[in-house]
Amino acid sequence: MRKLRGRLSFANIVAVIALFVALGGTGYAAFKLPKNSVGAKQIKKNAVTGPKVKDDGLTGADIIESSLTTVPRAVEAATAANAQSAANAQSAANAQSAANAQLLNGLSATELTETSKVRCPTGMELVVGVCFESAARGGSAFLDASVACGREGRRLPSQSELIAFQIHNSAVAQAAEWAEPLSIDEGQYKGATIDLGPGSVEANIVAIAQTHPFRCLVGATN
Repeated sequence: MRKLRGRLSFANIVAVIALFVALGGTGYAAFKLPKNSVGAKQIKKNAVTGPKVKDDGLTGADIIESSLTTVPRAVEAATAANAQSAANAQSAANAQSAANAQLLNGLSATELTETSKVRCPTGMELVVGVCFESAARGGSAFLDASVACGREGRRLPSQSELIAFQIHNSAVAQAAEWAEPLSIDEGQYKGATIDLGPGSVEANIVAIAQTHPFRCLVGATN
């Protein structure tokens, strides 16, 4: 019996390919996954990459915040902000310190200078650290003059103080004025008067009953 040997023609090859394509399509259709059938168990580890995630598709509830690391730029920004805050605080402290340095008990340097200056009450002038009445009072006995000064919280000048005052006011003619201290001479109380003349100073011990001009003095205050 004669065996037939067939040859594959071009048409046969095309037909076979078409058959496989058809069968493949049917197989795909047969193994197509149903909707919502893929879950966490079906997804391999690290299978879902960034490009597969929908933009803005994740929320805070989807992220474990403790797993996040600090963003480098955020650290830099925070460091810069802290440095600026510290610098501002230091500048404010320096400014306050400078302001405080200019004040003492609420007074400026100029005010402190003015308040530190010693002054005399009205009608008195500062000479050798004490305040003298600018105008001499009328003639009185020594004790009367002492009492008049004492009633005002003042006193008669000493001989040295009165000499200094008269020299300070040498342009003005000076009459003999009472000066302390009271002394005793031959059993009698005596008082001293100072008289500044042209080129000379006279100190006289006279009876306290005599009347002479006098001026009181008091310590200077600020």
